[in-house]
Amino acid sequence: MTLGRLKRYRPGQTIAGDLTVLGVIAQIRGRHPIYLCWSHRRWCPLAVKIFRDEVRARREFEVLQAVSHPNVLKVYDVLPPHAMTMEVLEGHTLEMELHKSPSGHLGIADSLRAMVHVGAALQHIHQTGFLHLDLKPANIMMQHGRPILIDFGTARRLDDGRPSSAMGTPDYMSPEELAGGRVTPASDVYAFAVTAFELLTGRLPFAAGRRTGVAAAKPLNLRSLRPRAPKGLETILLAAMKPDPADRPTLNLMLPAMADLIRSGQPMWPPGFQPASALG
Repeated sequence: MTLGRLKRYRPGQTIAGDLTVLGVIAQIRGRHPIYLCWSHRRWCPLAVKIFRDEVRARREFEVLQAVSHPNVLKVYDVLPPHAMTMEVLEGHTLEMELHKSPSGHLGIADSLRAMVHVGAALQHIHQTGFLHLDLKPANIMMQHGRPILIDFGTARRLDDGRPSSAMGTPDYMSPEELAGGRVTPASDVYAFAVTAFELLTGRLPFAAGRRTGVAAAKPLNLRSLRPRAPKGLETILLAAMKPDPADRPTLNLMLPAMADLIRSGQPMWPPGFQPASALG
């Protein structure tokens, strides 16, 4: 069954005998539709994602269950026909925030704060044995100021074999993934840096604006587009976008350094505390 032939639901219809459709959250051709539903069993609204088949539904559900984290979307059940129930998120993606911004980019402190939270979720995902492999502003939802990482359709275990074709969004993919090579946590680090660069500048870090081939062009300098960005931040992001994954820094080194560069608003940690020191 192709996605175009998936049953489309209208308000008032039911799914799995328990969920009454209240409205549509996302219904983009080529992607799995998501509905706002009322769960009669749980007595609350839920988001419900409809998949092509049960294998896909259970795969994404099991990944999300395994990587439970405050900055990762919560899931509850898999129900027939191939439906996954999730928490309802009220807010906008960071892609929407970029589009709404008069300057075309987000504030430096706000961008750093959001990306440290996202990076913490990503580090947890890696420690749990998975890769996300589709990190981008459109997959980060802001829920009352809290960034939530969503859409785990491309996620897979660290030891899984590669799919027959690249999955994800080419503009954010690491060179090794575009080339069909082995992917590792460093591949997510690359996408993390591209995402941070876009939040800070409103554009992708490549001269042509978009990736056009396997060999990525050298990234632009952050401070050429955002002169007030800390020089240390430019150093971190350029390192994280190096072509060789072995040359990229790890998240547990990047995140405290990025948090230290937040110059306004609430600090990330209590005074005198550093997360790295707590790890021994």
